[in-house]
Amino acid sequence: MSGHLRRLDLLLHRQILRMRAAYQLSLDEFRGLYISDEQIDNFIAALKEPPSTSNPIATTVNEVQSCTVDTLSAAADKMRAELFDRESPASPANRLRNEFQLSYLDFDLLLIAAAPDIDPKYETIYAYLNNDVSRKWPTFDLAIRTLDEDADEIRRALLPEGPVFGSGLAQAVDRPADRIGWLSTPFTALPCVAHYLLGIPQAPAKIDILASQVDRSDLPDTEHLVNLVRQAGNKAPLIVIEGHQGTKTLQLAQSICSDLGKSLRCIDLRSAPSEPFAETIHVATVLQRLYNEGLCLIGTDTLFEPDGSQSTSGRAFTDLLRRIAPGSPTIIIFDAGTRWRQMIGGRPHIVSSLGVPDIVQRIVLWRRTSQSVGCSLSEEDLDALAGRYLLTPTQIEETASAAELTVQLAGSTEPPTVHDFLNAARERSGQSMAGLATKVVSVQTWENLVLPPEVLAWVKQVARAMANRHRVFSQWGMGRSMGVGSGLTTLFAGASGTGKTMTAGVIANDLGQDMYKIDLSGIVSKYIGETEKNLDRIFAAAKESNILLFFDEADALFGKRSEVKDAHDRYANIEVAYLLQKLEDYDGIVILATNLSKNIDAAFARRMHFVVDFPIPGERDRERLWRGMFPPEAPLADDIDFQFLSAQFTFPGGDIKNTALTAAFMAGRGEKIGMKHIVRALARQLIKQGRIPLPTDFKQYYVLIAEE
Repeated sequence: MSGHLRRLDLLLHRQILRMRAAYQLSLDEFRGLYISDEQIDNFIAALKEPPSTSNPIATTVNEVQSCTVDTLSAAADKMRAELFDRESPASPANRLRNEFQLSYLDFDLLLIAAAPDIDPKYETIYAYLNNDVSRKWPTFDLAIRTLDEDADEIRRALLPEGPVFGSGLAQAVDRPADRIGWLSTPFTALPCVAHYLLGIPQAPAKIDILASQVDRSDLPDTEHLVNLVRQAGNKAPLIVIEGHQGTKTLQLAQSICSDLGKSLRCIDLRSAPSEPFAETIHVATVLQRLYNEGLCLIGTDTLFEPDGSQSTSGRAFTDLLRRIAPGSPTIIIFDAGTRWRQMIGGRPHIVSSLGVPDIVQRIVLWRRTSQSVGCSLSEEDLDALAGRYLLTPTQIEETASAAELTVQLAGSTEPPTVHDFLNAARERSGQSMAGLATKVVSVQTWENLVLPPEVLAWVKQVARAMANRHRVFSQWGMGRSMGVGSGLTTLFAGASGTGKTMTAGVIANDLGQDMYKIDLSGIVSKYIGETEKNLDRIFAAAKESNILLFFDEADALFGKRSEVKDAHDRYANIEVAYLLQKLEDYDGIVILATNLSKNIDAAFARRMHFVVDFPIPGERDRERLWRGMFPPEAPLADDIDFQFLSAQFTFPGGDIKNTALTAAFMAGRGEKIGMKHIVRALARQLIKQGRIPLPTDFKQYYVLIAEE
């Protein structure tokens, strides 16, 4: 590299002589404000080196004071070809020229731009030649004057589409508003160019591993993909890896680059600030070509808005992809389900998808991971873990580590048990649902449900189906044969207070999953398209959360489509159709609850895997409900007539619960909950429903209302 810099010094020396001759050593001693001629002479004197037959230019350079423009031109011209011929083809200068297809002129322009990053003396020389101490960068005018070639040819090389600027190796510096001349435009090279020319290794890539270090046990075979990239040569397509979070997409990228014999540079777009986002990608692509390595872009979720459309960064990313020259492998990792195809702008690409492992694969992963922490699980335990939680390989490893840490923090030296793994898996679920839905905490069990025997038996059958859905759909192949996913959608229909929400909570507890209730007020919007966006965010978050989604009063969302009479009807029908699509695509468990099952659109009703009707409880069930509302700790008087209450008032469980709670509050401190409190609470409940408490309703207990 020293030879190329020495030649640049000759060219600058020549321009210094020309400038001094033009000024005729002007008496304006403040010219440049102020870099003295003596200071520049000291820089020129530093060019001297001992005479050497190996360097035929040395004798010319040593006679600094006797140098003329002509001798310097001849020396520089002679050095131009000799320098590249003497150097190895693998030298930084030669490799840079070949990789970016730079002519001698292009390389000279790049060298002028990179010189200040190699030696600060060039800032002083440039300021001297620019006749302005504040202008320390090379300008287009300085480049034209220094290189002394065809001015039109140099101007063409300085255009944005020229090899130097079009490749991104150099870039024009933003000009102040008061400097409008094109010739006055300063330009600079990327700092990494100077480091590369000096032979300084770039800071180690974030990822640089050998094939032997990549665990390929959970990865698809990459042989076919790698062969396609090799056959493409310098026209290698983009490699798109699409996968769910935790499916080891990054390890797959490592594996591909290892097979290609290249190191991998990983750039996380989430860590790139919004303003220099384009600069981050730009520098990464230049480094990729300079060091002949693979480039992997992760954190691409920042390229999308919450509704899935392209963000400002996403649009800039699309423009940048058009400038990435094919050659070294460029790998882009996208989350599954994102609309990335429109983002790559038609660039040739190869796709490798990593889906969530099926139940058979999850059993293998759980067996291997549990053994790594010293725990040997039974087949039944493995089935429970793999069936309940739809986890990726990375998530399974993280869950096992969390369970092991919990046991250690508790002071135990024993390995984790299946219950520790189940608790850790449940703990990590639902984190992405914050702000989108309300977590429903339920402590009820099957014993707390008061339902007719046939209804309870059907509900338990639904719960068993939910627990075994992965085995039926994946292991038994029913999903493939029927062309459906592994999701289950169930409709609970019945009057308000008949136990739909409570039953959903019991099922969630039985499955070991958390239940999230969707707040319709936060979903339904009067603005066109907003309801779909809200639902898209909910289903996208739920897909990664291993939760049970519960839609209460579902008829508000899943109502019948109507005849289109105006634009509002048309968009309302679009919302229903969109919901239908989302339910079909969702691989989790959804329970819809409605008070008016007749209002549910027929298309939804057909797609319900199960429908459970919750009737108004009969007299015997109402008595069980009345008695079950008061726990053993509650002080009860002996005069409560549960048979009368259940026979006289046909309330569903919700109304009975409200009445019992009101009666407890009425009892107050030091009192037992008695018949008078319950009767008065019943009267208030009837008034809330718009009914007048009548003597015929309360019979002999009506007098207790009058005494209030």
